[in-house]
Amino acid sequence: MKHFRPELQTTEAVVVRTNNFGESDRLINIVTPHHGLIRGIVKGAKKPRSRIGGPLDLLKFVKLSVRINTNLSIFTQAETLNGFPGFRNNVSRMARGSYIGEIAEKFSMEGSPNPSLFKLLVESLSILEDTVKLEMLTRWYEVKLLQVTGFAPELDNCVETGKTINPGNHLFSTDKGGLVSMGAKPFGGQPLLPASINTIKLLKNLKRSNWLDICNVKVDDNTLRSTARILRQYLHYTLGSSAKSESFMDDIRYRESNQQQNSHNRS
Repeated sequence: MKHFRPELQTTEAVVVRTNNFGESDRLINIVTPHHGLIRGIVKGAKKPRSRIGGPLDLLKFVKLSVRINTNLSIFTQAETLNGFPGFRNNVSRMARGSYIGEIAEKFSMEGSPNPSLFKLLVESLSILEDTVKLEMLTRWYEVKLLQVTGFAPELDNCVETGKTINPGNHLFSTDKGGLVSMGAKPFGGQPLLPASINTIKLLKNLKRSNWLDICNVKVDDNTLRSTARILRQYLHYTLGSSAKSESFMDDIRYRESNQQQNSHNRS
């Protein structure tokens, strides 16, 4: 009986997960523009003379050849298009990169193309190399990712009443995916999160702006923290789970905050 052999295809991809498999192989997950998520194996990736193991490392933007199977696809050749060296030796940036890659993977499905998601992923990793506004980048990426996957938060009309949201302090519903007017009376659902007027302004800015515009917006720390809380809870509800890289990212951020505070106290 003749076995069907999948056609060899070439695609751009970002490596979003790697795991060692056996003595010499590696399992990897990649996000692609036209095939969605692909899970596969790299034979001999850990061998010293492997030409494919290096390019197929975590958070690298690559061009590769793959035979797509329903179970494990087979990766054969790969070249690095951008290894993003700007964040590889910086633990804080690498933590953000891990988070960016992980939630892109969570929103990706096998056989479901999303070129906009892929473009956003590559752009965000590129920005991560040199921006000093890591918190703003993370928030911008979260909002844009929600937009390109069809889960953009509703910020103009109350998700309970359908009426226009007037300027002011309101609430955010994670299960209904948007703002609830302060005077509305929601029935059931998840606990509502406070959304100040400044938080709502930032969310709207993040939703409509490209990176070059939003990176120049001045935002106080309280507004950033409030926005982060809303987006994180909304992502948790939408995805059904938290990202494993969140705790690593939070731990690094906490350490850096303590170091800055200690340095300030000594001066």
